[in-house]
Formats: sequence, C-alpha cells, structure tokens
Amino acid sequence: MEQLEQYKTNLISLSEKLEKQNRVIKSSIGDILHDEIGQQLTILKLKITHLEPHIQDKILPDLLSIQKNIREIAHDFSKTQVDNLGLITSAQGLINEAAKNSDISGNIDYSIDNELENNISFQTKNLVLNCIQEGLNNIIKHSRASKFLVTLTIHEDNIDISIADDGIGLQNNFDKMVITEETGIGLFRIRERIKAAKGSFDLVDSDEYSTVLFITIPIGELNGKD
Repeated sequence: MEQLEQYKTNLISLSEKLEKQNRVIKSSIGDILHDEIGQQLTILKLKITHLEPHIQDKILPDLLSIQKNIREIAHDFSKTQVDNLGLITSAQGLINEAAKNSDISGNIDYSIDNELENNISFQTKNLVLNCIQEGLNNIIKHSRASKFLVTLTIHEDNIDISIADDGIGLQNNFDKMVITEETGIGLFRIRERIKAAKGSFDLVDSDEYSTVLFITIPIGELNGKD
C-alpha cells in the first residue's frame, strides 16, 4: 500500500513537471514566431514594396498568407501562456528572460486588482505583453543600459505601462526616425497597434532614467475581440 501511494505521488510530480515544461516550450515557440520570424517577414514585406509592381503581385499574396498563418499560431501559443500563468507572471517571465540574456538588471513594479485582471480580454493582455517584449528588445539592442524598470498598473478603464532604462537616451526624434533593419520595427509596429486601439504611446527623456516609454491601453476598446 505504501509503495502504491509513493507511485501515485511520483506520477503526480512527473505530470506537474511535464506540464510546466510544456508551458515553457509553448511560450518559447510563441515568442520566436512573434518576435523573430514575424519581424523578419515584416522587413521582407517592406523590401518587396520597393520592387516592380508586377513582381510584387507575384510575391506579396504568398508572403501575406504565411504572415497570417504564423500570427495565428503565435496567438494560440501566447493564449495558452497567459491563461496558465496570468498577466503578471507572464510579464515577469519576459523581464527575467531579458535580464538573463543581456546582463541588464531588470525589475517590475505593478498595481493590479485580480478582479479587474479577470475582466480583461486575452487580446488586451496579449497587447500588453507585446508592448513589454518590444520595449525590452529595444533596450537590449540599442540602449547600452545597465538597468531597466517595467511598471504596470491596471485601472478600471485602462492599463498603464512604462518601460524605463538608464542607457544612452534618445539619439533622434522617434517620430522622425526611418524604419530600417538597424533601428528595428518592433516599436513602430507597437505604436501603430496602440493607435488602432485608441491608446497613447510616448517615448521621452527622463531625469532618473534616460529614456521612458509610456503606453496607455483602453481596456474596453479590445475586450470582446479575441
């Protein structure tokens, strides 16, 4: 009888480990699809628009179809992650990964009511995580920072995000910057998504932190659009 109970305990422990590993794998695949492959496809699409129109007509439909399929797959993986882990734990995972891969010290400060979070659609939560991910990518690639801070606050009607770093600061006016492979397209894409959601996007200089990205996302605008 004792051996049977031990066997059951071992099975439960193994099941929990496998489920945790499954979530990690799904999260990693979703991030790769969205951040790496998705970004490369968008850059490729920009390059194609400079080709002759008759060449564009032959290539763009297939490229757009591939981009749509990848976006849908990444959406499914991301939804699994947010459903299982919740918004804050998912955001903390992004921050831990960024800090580990860059040797930049990172922290999160948040004010979230569980009841309010439960009323937020996956579409909105996913946009929040995308904003954080792209903000961190920008810090890692361009800021030369030693530390960053992500602040996340959920209000009844909107979500406030700030992503601050102590790097070299803004070298150019963001609104006048041209999208290139060097500057990246992540923040530009996020800005357009925030505009579409009727939110606000501001990248400013700061005294305590050299650069701060402020984003506000209305909760009601995307809810119900999963």
